[in-house]
Amino acid sequence: MINDLITIYVVNKNHEKYLNECLRSIENQEYKNIELIVIDDHSYDNSVKLIKNFKFIKIEKKKLIFNKKSLGLIKNINKVIKIAHGKFLIRLDSDDFMRTNALKNLIKEIKKYNATMVFPNFFKINSKSKIISTFDYNYKKFCDIEDEPAHGACNLTNLDFLRKINGYNSKFKHQDGHYLWYSLLKKKCKIIFLKKKLFYYRQHKKNISKNQRKILHSRLKIINFFVKQNVYFNKVLIKKRKIVEKNLKTINV
Repeated sequence: MINDLITIYVVNKNHEKYLNECLRSIENQEYKNIELIVIDDHSYDNSVKLIKNFKFIKIEKKKLIFNKKSLGLIKNINKVIKIAHGKFLIRLDSDDFMRTNALKNLIKEIKKYNATMVFPNFFKINSKSKIISTFDYNYKKFCDIEDEPAHGACNLTNLDFLRKINGYNSKFKHQDGHYLWYSLLKKKCKIIFLKKKLFYYRQHKKNISKNQRKILHSRLKIINFFVKQNVYFNKVLIKKRKIVEKNLKTINV
C-alpha cells in the first residue's frame, strides 16, 4: 500500500472568490496522507479571513502562512521547499482545483515507474468553474527534451530532488514550469506523463497578452541559462529558442 506523505501547497494572492473550491478539493482527496501548506502573499481582499477559517479543515498536518509583504510565486515556492515534510511536493494554484482522485493517481504512477516527476492532462474552466475545453498533451509515457514542459502546477515532484538543485532559480520570475523541466532533464531524471485529466485550470480574460509576453521573456532567459551550461540537449534548446523569439516578435507586432 502506498502511504508516502505528499505536501500540497497553495500560494494565494487575492483569489478570495476561488479559494473555497480550491481548498475543499484538497480536503476531499481520496489519498489522505497529506500535508497542506497555504501561503497568502499579502492579499488585500478577504482572502486572509477566509484562509484563517480553514484552520478547521479536516487535514491533520497543515500550516497557514500570512506574508507581511508580497514575495512572489518563486520565493514562496522556495520557502515551501525548505519547510515541507512530504516525500513528494505538488502545487495547486489558488484559483484552480483538483479531482478527488488526483493525488491517488499521481502517487501511484510516480511510485510505479520510480520517477522524479509525474504530470497529468487537465480541464480548462471559466470563472464559474464550467469546463470550456480540455488540454491533452500529445506525449509518450516517458518524456524527453523534445517535449514541451508541463504545466507549472499540479505536477507531483520528488522533494529531495528539488532540494538538491536548491529549489527554483529566483532570477526567473515567470517560469511556467520550464526551469524545473530542464533541471530534471539535465540530471537525466525520469519524467512521467499520465493521460488522465486530474485538475481544473481556470482561464482569466485579463492581461492575457501582457502575461504571455512576460512568460516568453522569462522562457527565453531560462533556455539561454541552460544553453550556457553546455548541456547535452543544447541543439534542441537552440531550436526552441528560435520558436520563442518568433513568438515574441508576433506578440510585439
